[in-house]
Amino acid sequence: MGVCVVVALAVGLYFLLQTNAATFPASRDKYKWPFSRYSIWNMPIGDRAQYESTGFKVTDLYHPGWENADGIAIGDNSIIAEDDVVSLNPSAPVKSANGYSVHIESHLSHDGNDWNGCAALLSADNKNEIVQGQVLSLSPGGNASWQYDYTNVENGGKVSLTGGGINGCHGGSGMSGLGGTIRAGELKGDQPIRHALKMVVWCYLYCSPANGGHRWPASKADSYYADRGAGWAFTIEATGEQAFWPGYYNGSKPNLTMGSLVALKPDEDLSWIQDPRVKKMAEALKYYGAYIVDDTVGDRYHFAFEPDAIEEFAAESIRPDKPRWPLGSEAFRTELMSVITKLHVVTNNSPTTIGGGGNPLVCLAPPFSNGTDDITTNPNGSVTEPSNCDSTSTPTPTPTPTPTPTPTPNSDADITGDGIVGVLDLAKLITNY
Repeated sequence: MGVCVVVALAVGLYFLLQTNAATFPASRDKYKWPFSRYSIWNMPIGDRAQYESTGFKVTDLYHPGWENADGIAIGDNSIIAEDDVVSLNPSAPVKSANGYSVHIESHLSHDGNDWNGCAALLSADNKNEIVQGQVLSLSPGGNASWQYDYTNVENGGKVSLTGGGINGCHGGSGMSGLGGTIRAGELKGDQPIRHALKMVVWCYLYCSPANGGHRWPASKADSYYADRGAGWAFTIEATGEQAFWPGYYNGSKPNLTMGSLVALKPDEDLSWIQDPRVKKMAEALKYYGAYIVDDTVGDRYHFAFEPDAIEEFAAESIRPDKPRWPLGSEAFRTELMSVITKLHVVTNNSPTTIGGGGNPLVCLAPPFSNGTDDITTNPNGSVTEPSNCDSTSTPTPTPTPTPTPTPTPNSDADITGDGIVGVLDLAKLITNY
């Protein structure tokens, strides 16, 4: 009888695992999942990646009374959403942005006060290209303008949606305003995030000034990276205290600087995470990593989100009118902060070993359904993707017959207590029998 139960459970667990597996898409929309499959934003971490601890530390959570006259939170307020304004809808109204003709969704706005937030707008002249700039000023339904026009690339400052997508409007690194940005629905849907993220850190604590303060794929560092007098002086309104946060790069790890790729190690346990959004971000950090693209000039961490993705946090925010600062609930930030402290630098990320090189830990991005990949050769050379995830064709679903109902033990199927019903539970069950 015990053997029958074990066999029945084996069948049940197998089909449960098949059912729970995320379906890998056969193709993708360049407006929703842009850039080449070999872009830094889409290339997974490889099995030859070499890791070094970042030394990222926990900051205090948001202090409600610490705000300056502009209502911007002062102090150690943990985690903020970097609002990169993305508008890639080819049906959106055509507007002007610093002389460019672009598509801008009517509801989008930006007050021009966020020094890091930049804009990536679909060109109306060529719907395969984006135009970028920083710092964006935009009223709903209006034309856009920005302080710094990004023209330091080929083709008159425009960047292909199907190319490498490295360059862009982040002033600290010269990197993309689109790549690495969390889009609306990515944290709410049933699919994993299948691209790298973008982070902003306090470079005074973490960014090394070595080698000009940057490394590939960043093309630059902040202009003040070596200026030991640089920083931000402010008054804490609640106390009247005068404070100063240094702005120059003072990190001690040469591999960690502007443009560095940081990631969780492949064996990092994520089973403790309760918030499904944190779990998604952590999985993206394990399989794709995040690029350091700007400086917070303050003791906090930023992740890049488009505005509509930030609004998904409004209901739980202590500042519903400005949910990006700080981002989400205290519980959300606490879990995400714990993930951040486990990040490592991928020390061997390079133009020919993107993500550290070797075989990718997860599937490469599938072909475009509405465009042609501008890059046809993998700069990492010949690689082998994981089994059963051929990204050049539609995966064949495994038929799932309905197993005959059988008695099961009274204990939960999650025998190992790791939050996952899987092979380890079956192995332990067999041992017990």
